[in-house]
Amino acid sequence: MPDTNQAKPAGSLGTFAGVFTPSILTILGIILFRRMGYVLGEAGLVQALVIMLIANTISILTTFSLAAIATNLKVKGGGDYYLISRTLGLEFGGAIGIVLFLAQSVSIAFYCIGFGEVVAGLLPMESIDFSNHDNSGDIVKKIQAAIKIRKEAQAARIKALKEKAKLDETSKKAKEQGIKTKPIPKTDVDDKT
Repeated sequence: MPDTNQAKPAGSLGTFAGVFTPSILTILGIILFRRMGYVLGEAGLVQALVIMLIANTISILTTFSLAAIATNLKVKGGGDYYLISRTLGLEFGGAIGIVLFLAQSVSIAFYCIGFGEVVAGLLPMESIDFSNHDNSGDIVKKIQAAIKIRKEAQAARIKALKEKAKLDETSKKAKEQGIKTKPIPKTDVDDKT
């Protein structure tokens, strides 16, 4: 009977977690959901289908090429760059590695823009009058008022701390001289310090 308690070797994600899940997450990314309606509206149904067919063909050819390269050697850390640099040489690997890095950077920017669009769609925007171009001044005034209130609160807190320190010093001098004083009441400042 085989030992079922045998642990998987570290670093082996398997087909589902290592290949299928990252590929599907990339394919079903923000571009497919947020830009498909735009492409369909601008290009029309037939041209949108042609665009999808061309993109699918490029993806399939790339997958076949990568699968042929990957079957020749054991894949280690580095993913695509590791495979290409070991198969085609360091010159091609370096050039393609830079392109892969730039592609990843652009995809991150797309995901950030898509996230911002989704969040903006969830926020109530009816209260903002976009026809009046002076709204930016209103926002600046609100930010300035918030900063002013914050500075006033900090100044009041510093003043309260100085007064407390003065009372503590007076109380300490009175104790040294043997004079009985009333206990200093606790304030908000005591809790924050």
